[in-house]
Amino acid sequence: MPVQSERPPQARKNFDKADLNSDGIISITEHRAFLQRGVAAAPAPGKKKGGPPALPAEVVKSADIDYTGDGDSRQMLELYLPTS
Repeated sequence: MPVQSERPPQARKNFDKADLNSDGIISITEHRAFLQRGVAAAPAPGKKKGGPPALPAEVVKSADIDYTGDGDSRQMLELYLPTS
């Protein structure tokens, strides 16, 4: 387990928030609770906060292209192509 100074800056920032019992280790229970708090703080559907910008009118997105032919959802492709 790395000490605080060895953790990446992003992990240092949130470590104390996730380590609920202050034992210096984030258990799976603490990790799940931390993630769940993030979900609870997320904006309501339809009230988007941040995220990717809308596609320009001259770009078409083709999503869920099965490039292996076996229907595996992990092997789907998204293409972003110009309209002209």
